Amino acid sequence: MKKLLLAAVLVAGVSTAMTSLPSQQLEASAKTYDMSPAFAKALKKGTMPRLNGKVGMKYKTLKQKEPKGHAFISDRFNFYELNDQSQSRDLYGFKDYEKIAPSHKVTIIMRTYDYLISSSSVEKHFGKPYKAIDMDNKKVNSYVYKAGKYYVLVLPDKKLNSTDVYVGTKFAILNSMLYKKIYR
Repeated sequence: MKKLLLAAVLVAGVSTAMTSLPSQQLEASAKTYDMSPAFAKALKKGTMPRLNGKVGMKYKTLKQKEPKGHAFISDRFNFYELNDQSQSRDLYGFKDYEKIAPSHKVTIIMRTYDYLISSSSVEKHFGKPYKAIDMDNKKVNSYVYKAGKYYVLVLPDKKLNSTDVYVGTKFAILNSMLYKKIYR
């Protein structure tokens, strides 16, 4: 009888204590991953993992490899966008023409990853980032790295727990961020 009474008191006490505790909301913490050697190698080739296009590829060839995309014009680039639910949003950028012609070449590729990529792992593969001068002649941190003959821009967004990764020509990277120049 004493054991039954003790069990009842414990159950009542625990349930009362649990209801009096403030409810805690789960807060998602940002997952941070290191850039893999395969990812860095792809960037040096002007592309990204699991991507069919690359910097320098003609628009005609890109459309053949990625027929589900669509073209649109922005203020600084013409884009060919892939927005398949099974993959990240991929943007292929071309120089600012009135219309993308079959012979025009990709100058920049952009993809958003739904996690943070550690800056130390990016620096491990590409060295320190360049410094930059913006359009107001101010010195700014650029997050731009040299990767083979291409340039890479890695923009972490801690609020959204995401990273935007760009690979392209020097001109396209500068133009995408409105930098006048980058320097060491």
